[in-house]
Amino acid sequence: MKLLLAALFFFSSQVAVQAATNTDADAIFAWAETIYPDLFAPAGQTSQSGAGYYYRFYPGSKSYLGFRADDQKIYYLLPNGPVSTAGDISTFLPQAALPPDSAEKLNAYLRAGIYRNWTADPSVHPSSTSAHPRSRIYFNPSVVDTLTKKVSHQAGAAVVKEFYSQDNNKVTGWAVGIKTQSDSANGNGWYWYETFSAEPGAVATQGRGISICSNCHSKGQDYVRAALPGQ
Repeated sequence: MKLLLAALFFFSSQVAVQAATNTDADAIFAWAETIYPDLFAPAGQTSQSGAGYYYRFYPGSKSYLGFRADDQKIYYLLPNGPVSTAGDISTFLPQAALPPDSAEKLNAYLRAGIYRNWTADPSVHPSSTSAHPRSRIYFNPSVVDTLTKKVSHQAGAAVVKEFYSQDNNKVTGWAVGIKTQSDSANGNGWYWYETFSAEPGAVATQGRGISICSNCHSKGQDYVRAALPGQ
């Protein structure tokens, strides 16, 4: 009986560990491009597979970023250097899931679509507020947890709203809310970002505690007005 229980425990613990996928690797590649733009340039290269790696080659910097599914590690290769490991992919996934709270880096993050592996509305839909056009909303893992539990959000909770053209075929901008501290502080604990352009370096209304954003979002659950899909 003890052997059977031990075997069942071992099996269940192995099932609970979900291996990262190439989609996760793409999110980390795109995140690394925004954090280290000089090392991995130009950004947005097509991912390829070969020699056991899922990888991107950056012709501008002559460098590589790669992922091996067999050992679940991220690798890099810089000019004149050996192939080196950056570490387990699991250590980078939380960082890739957290948008940067500065306008320049956030613009690059959004254009790379790093957030698109988050929980999302099933499709583009008319916005619930007159301030935004047609939209689709993405929720990072932290905010999914607290919206589900109906409690205050933790620092690191984030929501991204994509704005769309009338034909639903083109992203025309974004609105972003990122909780930067445990206390919402009447909206001052949130970083807000809004732009109606998807171009590089687009002008944005952005900053912590912006009243026009905080006043609108104060009607929601700890400054998040959007509901999770299905709720």
